[in-house]
Amino acid sequence: MERIDILGYRPDRHKVFTKELLSQTDDKVLHNIVKKAAEELSSPMAMINIVLDHIQLFKSSFGLPATLEAAGGTHRDVSFCQYVVKNDQYFKVSDAKHNKEVPQQLVSEYGISSYLGVPIYIDEVVIGSLCVLDTKSREFTKNDIKVLEKLAKLVNRRLKSITEKRNQNRLEITESALLPGIRELIETLKPIQDSIYKGYANASAVSSYMNCSKYLLFNNHLFDETPRLNFEAAQEANSQNIDMLANIEMALADVTDCVNALKNLTLNTAYSHLSEIIISAQDLSRNSTKAVGGFGIPDFPSDPLIYTKNNIAVAIVTNCILAITNELINRNAKDGILIQIVEGDSNNMLIQMSSQNLDAVAYQKIHDSLTILLNSEPHVSLTADEKGICLSFNIVV
Repeated sequence: MERIDILGYRPDRHKVFTKELLSQTDDKVLHNIVKKAAEELSSPMAMINIVLDHIQLFKSSFGLPATLEAAGGTHRDVSFCQYVVKNDQYFKVSDAKHNKEVPQQLVSEYGISSYLGVPIYIDEVVIGSLCVLDTKSREFTKNDIKVLEKLAKLVNRRLKSITEKRNQNRLEITESALLPGIRELIETLKPIQDSIYKGYANASAVSSYMNCSKYLLFNNHLFDETPRLNFEAAQEANSQNIDMLANIEMALADVTDCVNALKNLTLNTAYSHLSEIIISAQDLSRNSTKAVGGFGIPDFPSDPLIYTKNNIAVAIVTNCILAITNELINRNAKDGILIQIVEGDSNNMLIQMSSQNLDAVAYQKIHDSLTILLNSEPHVSLTADEKGICLSFNIVV
């Protein structure tokens, strides 16, 4: 048969298929491994394949025919690697043309005759294989299998490094955005607690007056200076309580905004409105930016949904604001940050950030410090020039 599907639907494997793992970038480490596999097993072709629901993705390859190389993958049910994933062990074919238990499409189109593949893993989940192929019939030995399995361990290590780097970048960008908000939350709670203590003291003053009044009413005591002084103290205490309640109300509003912004950093929603991202970033960075003059919410010519997930978008914008803030603090500048929203082409929106106290050198420094945080985000880009920093988000159209 030209096509055979023996793997079936395996949703248990989906959790490891990150976009970094599935990106078809030219990874030199993986390329060197497949080249070494071809050399050590004397095979003209070698591949690292990731077997997905519908296709077999070429993560790295060596020696493939030009058309197959350009395709970057095949339909899963024409692959030999699906047998490796299905059985979680090596799979070999000595003479594919005369083996009707394997798909024949690659045999007839590219002349593939022999194959040896061993499993590769992410977090103990088999995701595909490291394999070698030949257009000649061949018997693979136990030593061939041993050599390939040894190289597969190098593949596993490299793939783990790729996914861990992605997770670490996301952790770092989220943590650095969280810290200012958490600090503000702690600092805002302190005056609330102080106000509560003062409220207890003032309540005691009011109680003293009420006790005095009760005594006069029920004992018909002659009016003297003490009740009047107690009344004045109660009036002052009541006035202070009203002022403190107003302060508590404003502080709680700030806390609520900050907590909501922190909550947005935990939301992994697929799409978010750009305005929601900016507002959350302002709430998270407010305690830091007030030292340099703060910034206002910009006007939005439109408010599209962006592709970048909510928590990552909030973290990116917040980190950009904080990086600019740090530069302004270093210069003891207090003229604030200007943020503008500009429509790009039909597929993106731009967030432009600048300050009259910064120059092109400062903007480039900020750009360089943030670039590593954006490497794993395909729907956002960062540029810098003498006018400022510009974040470009792809929008949902």
